[in-house]
Amino acid sequence: MPQCSIIIPTYNGATLTRQCLDTLFIHSGEQSVSEVIVVDDGSTDMTQQLLASYAGRIRVVTHIANTGFAQACNDGAALATGTDLIFLNNDTLPTAGWLVELLSYAQDHPEAAIVGCKLLFPNNTIQHAGVVIGHDRNPRHLYAGFPADHPAVNKSRRFQIVTAACMLIRRSVFEALGGFDSTYRNGHEDVDLCLRARTSNYQVHYCHTSTLYHLESVSEGRFAHAKANARYYRDRWAEHVQPDEMNYYLEDGLLAVTHSATYPLRFAISPLLALIDEQERVRQSDQLLHAQSRQLFHLLKEVLRLSVELLAVQCPDQNSIHSQLRRWIDALPGEMRPHDDPRPQSIISANGQQTDMVETSNDPAADEAQRLRALLLDAHQQLLQRDDALQSAIYELQTQLAASYPPHADDHQREAAVPRFVVSKHLHYRQVIHQIREVVHQVVSPGSIVAVISKGDDELLALDGRAAWHFPQAADGAYAGYYPVNSAEAISHLEALRTKGGAYLLFPSTAFWWFEHYAGFKQYLDRHYQEIAPRPDTCIVFDLNASPLSPSQSIGRDVLNRQRQQNQQIRQVVRSILPQNAAVIVAIDGDDDLLDLDGRATQSMLDPGNGIAAVTYPGSSTELISRIAALYEQGARYILIPSTMFWWLEYYSAFAQYLERQHRTVMQQKHLCAIFELVKPCVIDNAPPQETGESNLLLIRDI
Repeated sequence: MPQCSIIIPTYNGATLTRQCLDTLFIHSGEQSVSEVIVVDDGSTDMTQQLLASYAGRIRVVTHIANTGFAQACNDGAALATGTDLIFLNNDTLPTAGWLVELLSYAQDHPEAAIVGCKLLFPNNTIQHAGVVIGHDRNPRHLYAGFPADHPAVNKSRRFQIVTAACMLIRRSVFEALGGFDSTYRNGHEDVDLCLRARTSNYQVHYCHTSTLYHLESVSEGRFAHAKANARYYRDRWAEHVQPDEMNYYLEDGLLAVTHSATYPLRFAISPLLALIDEQERVRQSDQLLHAQSRQLFHLLKEVLRLSVELLAVQCPDQNSIHSQLRRWIDALPGEMRPHDDPRPQSIISANGQQTDMVETSNDPAADEAQRLRALLLDAHQQLLQRDDALQSAIYELQTQLAASYPPHADDHQREAAVPRFVVSKHLHYRQVIHQIREVVHQVVSPGSIVAVISKGDDELLALDGRAAWHFPQAADGAYAGYYPVNSAEAISHLEALRTKGGAYLLFPSTAFWWFEHYAGFKQYLDRHYQEIAPRPDTCIVFDLNASPLSPSQSIGRDVLNRQRQQNQQIRQVVRSILPQNAAVIVAIDGDDDLLDLDGRATQSMLDPGNGIAAVTYPGSSTELISRIAALYEQGARYILIPSTMFWWLEYYSAFAQYLERQHRTVMQQKHLCAIFELVKPCVIDNAPPQETGESNLLLIRDI
């Protein structure tokens, strides 16, 4: 009988599973004392074929449908033969000696019924070094983000909870506790198991010498049931658990309390834990540090997801994708690169406000301190800007990758959850925020105050230097923490803010549900104020000082805005798939806005070559093909046809066949555009006859 059984639950993520198993076998010379059981929890990707390739080295449990982490682990444990069970996530990468250290610790500490390991992010910072209960009675990872060599994380000791991403538990204890509780769904199962173990007087330990890397939350959907899991946890444990977070800070010397004969107490807090502002406000440097660390965390996570997916699909164009990312980074605008002069005269705070630096004094030491502070703030600001640029580049790559997957063929395929790459919600939200700032910069004059429909997100208030308020807000200007009861309350609140100076009301796309829920409020806005810059994918802004447009003006404006929105989407596509030096022929009908393709050379398909737009449509496909051939000789290499001109592909049917047969289709999206790459030779051989019904059409422009 082997000493331990390693149980790996997996749902899709075949690439992650392969990396985990390969690394496990490489770094487990002690394989003779262990068995590996993989539970395929209803995967719909290549997991089954992958596991079959390990025949004889692993045991496999196969679920027809996805049952969740708890049930998968329980079924794997039922098949196990070891006296100790080790649950291991498929997104972990064991390091050399991890299993020997874990088993040795368990042998040396027979009182420990459950033992957790040290888990690291790929940048060698802590992901797990024990789980504590905070003052709010919720569990959280202790010292997440600390360097792996910090003394506080390199001591084995007792905890209330450790993570099941890599957890050893005595088989007898697991069976006595009834295994994981399947009431939870991909979250809190390990918290619940450890707390039940402690209630039954079993000990939970953390072993710092057993180390693994953990690609935490790489798979989308990991937190799909987070709210329900948190509710189950609080209902069962919130009144029974004992907060212990501060105990570890005190034990590790990161928090010290000085007692005196009288109050108040004095606290000494390590800057690794927190930064305290004596004026009860977040200082600029602290705010930048917080924003930077948050962006770096999400950036790391999304790079991991993208890298894993590229490995999974074995994309033949992978090199070009990475080189494109490199080109984007190299092409960052000047303001996102290091300043030539490292001593800025002003800084831009996290809320978008520009602040002049403090004037120099006669004290050289004070001046030096101010200069160093300015350098620090400027460095963090540049890092934030670079992180933003990298996030935008990664978002573009993720969008391309997601679009490369074929759509679901039918409802069965969708219900079967055929795996697709999903664009990060966080990065999408970040893009929306940037687009909102662009809209505000265009339509809101500097110095104006914008009320923003929000849920307390201060980032939505950073509007390119424009002052912004939460809506709804409390008396002190902070987010109210609740929504209006009805439309009447929303209207009353709006008018109160308008009286105080609010000039605009902004609805981000995440708040468009207000239009349906507060229908009376929306009708009031339409009757009294003018809607400007409607961007259905981004935001809608109401000018609180302008009367609404007439119905005819509104219709014309809506058409124009929809056209501009589509043009912007086309630019994004062109930016992602066509080289910067591409020369593009554009099929336009008076919409010169689409000739602006981010610096790429463009020419209208109706331009006869003299720089003056044609006043008639081509008389036939032959004439159209001749124009394409002439433009090719002048250097054009691509044709772009927006969806508003798709009727050409039906009317000039021979021209459409010519494009499809002699040239390469780069992309064709039904409601957006089609792009063709011209393939040499671009000549007219056996020119097609004039189609029936083709005639010399007048070009009618909509004024």
